[in-house]
Amino acid sequence: MKRSSAFTLVELLVALSITVILVLMLTSVVAATLGAWSQGRNRLDTYSNARQLLGRLVDELKGAIANPAISGSQIQFVENFAFAGVPAPTAVTVENVFFVAPYPNLGAGDLCTIAYALDKDTHELKRAFRSSDQVWADGTGNRYRAAGHAYVAADWHVIAKGVLQFEVQSFSQHDLDMNLTAGPTWDSESTDVYMVGKAPRRIVIRWQMVDDRAAARLAGLAVGSTPYNLIVQQSARVFTADVSLPPP
Repeated sequence: MKRSSAFTLVELLVALSITVILVLMLTSVVAATLGAWSQGRNRLDTYSNARQLLGRLVDELKGAIANPAISGSQIQFVENFAFAGVPAPTAVTVENVFFVAPYPNLGAGDLCTIAYALDKDTHELKRAFRSSDQVWADGTGNRYRAAGHAYVAADWHVIAKGVLQFEVQSFSQHDLDMNLTAGPTWDSESTDVYMVGKAPRRIVIRWQMVDDRAAARLAGLAVGSTPYNLIVQQSARVFTADVSLPPP
């Protein structure tokens, strides 16, 4: 008896099973590729924004000034001030900076106050800006000092998310001449002879950042836990900038 050349039901089922497996494998590969591309694109956009923000901070810091008390008015440059509206600073990892600089604004003058602080609870870098007319409304002796305004949460505006660390290293001219490391903080109102009434001569900004997706995964995790550290190890990048200020 002549054998039929048609496929048997078993052969068709085997062929169909193989086809389904191949399609599933291909779908998995495509999904993984698209996921990796999307994550890479997200990181690229996040880190590009980080560089732009760092450039903006550098431009503002280049105009920072300070002076000793003159006719009851003092212009202050200070790190790690106890601001209200943001968590307390921690040396090296969670810092803040306050300075006075000429800045375009709607006020009659151009000297404005600018502050940056890291909110360690939300991983957000925040900025507080007060225009020259707002500053001028403060008391004469406090206009250009960090303590001259009672900061509240509404003063702080988020400029970057996913920031895990923010550090400001300030060097005096003496530090540079003697090749010394930066001190733990800077305050132009201190009694330090190399610091009093002066802005730093060199400032190094360092921040550690993760992309938006990694930041969302970190939310709710305990800092220092194994899952937290793994995400940071895989996703975090460090950005630095070096700023030179003119002599006083």
